[in-house]
Amino acid sequence: VMASFNPVISESNSTPDILLLGNLHPEIQLKSIKQIKKKPELIILDTMNYWIENFWDTLKEVINNSDLISINDEESEMITGEKDLEKAAEILHSMGPKFVIIKKAADGAELFNFDNKYKFNAYKVAKVVDPTGAGDAFVGAFAVAYVDTEDAVAAALIAVRAGAAAVSSVGAQPSMPTWEQIDSV
Repeated sequence: VMASFNPVISESNSTPDILLLGNLHPEIQLKSIKQIKKKPELIILDTMNYWIENFWDTLKEVINNSDLISINDEESEMITGEKDLEKAAEILHSMGPKFVIIKKAADGAELFNFDNKYKFNAYKVAKVVDPTGAGDAFVGAFAVAYVDTEDAVAAALIAVRAGAAAVSSVGAQPSMPTWEQIDSV
């Protein structure tokens, strides 16, 4: 479906405060970055193992142009070769992003900037139904919360709750939680 997709960012959307590069082909992400007229306050990158394994050169360029990368612990190790998350974050910082979020599924997430490390425990849910979409809910909630708060730590706290709420439903789109569902976690 997305093989021939060519993103076109309209003139009215070419100066965003934040640009969220969803988990798409790195070429699509790069084309999106190149259409932005003024650098946003924050470019957030979400990626996955398939792009890391198959489109590394392009993905490196996207990482270099991103302010925040949101990946899980396995993807972090694939990129950096490091199991130690602090060492992995240092390597990722050297590639460009000033913020690194490493998601650890049921063990929460960690946020790194150059000076600090923040750990966020996972929120317990009554029953995990399907993890599909939890990462999307996480990064989407982070972006929205960052726009509201301009605080990466506060945004990550909300993002962890959104990821937890998402695992309570089946499927990617149906599992996207509402603010009410996030608040109830």
